[in-house]
Amino acid sequence: MAAPAPLVDFLGRWRVLTRLPLILGLRVGFGILFLLAAPHCRLPDFVRVVGVLELAAAPFLLVAGAERLEGFVSWWLQRSPAFVRYWCSAALAFGVLLACAGV
Repeated sequence: MAAPAPLVDFLGRWRVLTRLPLILGLRVGFGILFLLAAPHCRLPDFVRVVGVLELAAAPFLLVAGAERLEGFVSWWLQRSPAFVRYWCSAALAFGVLLACAGV
């Protein structure tokens, strides 16, 4: 987060067009995993909502299409380092919350 340039460089090489099946598989897999794990978590409703959102994102990605997603990645890559730091911080906070919910 302190130096977002390596992340931006990595994402600049990541191509949605060739990775869309992988992204869809991960979304569906994590969604199912969250739904199955929810009853055993500290915050089951939160984990269940995350699972449903993961599953809902898969058809959305198909409808949006790889070209539109590629455009979004390009737009994101053109943002300022402060913007990238903010979103990385938000992703980290969400990950910590999700980890705490599962303990």
